[in-house]
Amino acid sequence: MRELVKVWKEPEVLQGKRIQALVAIITTRGCSWFRRGGGCTMCGYNIPRGDVEINGEVLKGELERVASAFGGEELIKIYTSGSFLDPGEVPQEAVEHFVESLGRRAEELGVRPHLLVESRPEYVTEEALEPLISNFSVTVAQGLETSSDVIREESIRKGFRTVDFLRALEVLKRTGAGSKVYLLLKPPFLTEREAIEDVVGSFEFLKDLYVQTISVNPVNVQKGTLVERLYREGKYRPPWLWSLIYVLKVGKAIAGDRRVMSEPSGGGRPRGPHNCFRCDRRVLRAIRDFSYSPDNSLRRLEVDRCVCIRSWRFQTAFSFA
Repeated sequence: MRELVKVWKEPEVLQGKRIQALVAIITTRGCSWFRRGGGCTMCGYNIPRGDVEINGEVLKGELERVASAFGGEELIKIYTSGSFLDPGEVPQEAVEHFVESLGRRAEELGVRPHLLVESRPEYVTEEALEPLISNFSVTVAQGLETSSDVIREESIRKGFRTVDFLRALEVLKRTGAGSKVYLLLKPPFLTEREAIEDVVGSFEFLKDLYVQTISVNPVNVQKGTLVERLYREGKYRPPWLWSLIYVLKVGKAIAGDRRVMSEPSGGGRPRGPHNCFRCDRRVLRAIRDFSYSPDNSLRRLEVDRCVCIRSWRFQTAFSFA
């Protein structure tokens, strides 16, 4: 049986300051959209693995371990395979138990941590947020993926519309919770150029909305997904790292003072975002430096060009300034 909760500490940036964050991945029933609609085309986090049944008591134990591991870090990031605010995935009693346990621990240490959780927009409600925001400062991350309803439905199969996301943003703004948004780089059925244009257009869409952090997630090929099937048939290539550099540069120019970042999963590997494999390491280093430096400066994305950029330019007709 695999471990139900994984906890570790890592460097982060919060409100322009370098900090230490406590990170936890908890095991839940899985994403409700996967259960009722089949899930997204690129997401393999909910493919059945024959694990034990997860109920409220099990989740209480998982979250108790997270609270016990808390050592005064300024930020706690809690990830599930779906939505932390979904009561069908993380029952309300488990959330309340966690808030109580973490509150006691925080009081002992004399601190008030910031929580980051993820959720689909339909679960972002004042009722779901109340136990969290009453005790901690909170940011909710949502996978908008794209500002295009057509791409989100036909390429990603996300199961919600932009209007749902906008409603959730209003709830976050009204309650004082922070807002983080994920954008997806190169969902299936888009060319490299179309994928770049979609992300840039999504940055434009977000520029006047209640969003403090925008994270660009390049697709990586996960097991059991439609993307994997297309990849095996030679019909899908993960995005170029040059594409990621490009959208981060353009996106940051659009976003201004907001934090723009990326954590490429599987970067530099055949199933993840990559260039020619010779230059990948230094390009990934520049992306991480940009994403996790307090100044979030564009100069950190400057990286020596590789000959493979010619192939990228040929495919996209884009170039760097």
